[in-house]
Amino acid sequence: MALVTTGIICLSKAGWNVYRYRHFQSQSFSKHLLVPASTSRQNEKRESHRPAILGQLSIPRLEMSALVVEGDDDESLGLAVGHMKGTALLGSSGNAIVAGHRDTVFWPLRKIKAGDLIVVSTDKRYVYTVEQTYIVDPDNTDVLQDSQRGILTLITCYPFRHIGPSPKRFIVTAKLVRAQS
Repeated sequence: MALVTTGIICLSKAGWNVYRYRHFQSQSFSKHLLVPASTSRQNEKRESHRPAILGQLSIPRLEMSALVVEGDDDESLGLAVGHMKGTALLGSSGNAIVAGHRDTVFWPLRKIKAGDLIVVSTDKRYVYTVEQTYIVDPDNTDVLQDSQRGILTLITCYPFRHIGPSPKRFIVTAKLVRAQS
């Protein structure tokens, strides 16, 4: 009986997390877009339970789209994909790092390949081209290195079908190829 109860609790928690994630993602991106970073941080203090929305990330070939919020903590990643604080801003020079859960929005990354386009929409639209994918240990910090050119790094847990804490990380690197107003 205890095993059944534990199973029900785990499934209920997982269902609640998926509901929260889908509800947040279904909100209108344009309704929340976009405030300057300093204002965004002020709003974050006012509404600490709701991370600041920085933009939207989509991968057209995979029919994937997700809001990007500031922060990669559990609360943020439960609602959207998270821009790692302290890394380059989306669309700028440097390495902009975005993390997400493999069992929500980043599930389609298992099918991504070199040459795929990644579109990031903020107050402007930025197009990136995937250069490579690879798998690293969780303590490998090489993926966090800054760059002189515009790079987008996506990070999720690996393997995709693993249950429980993941032993590896799946990395996607893409270069900025154009910015549009």
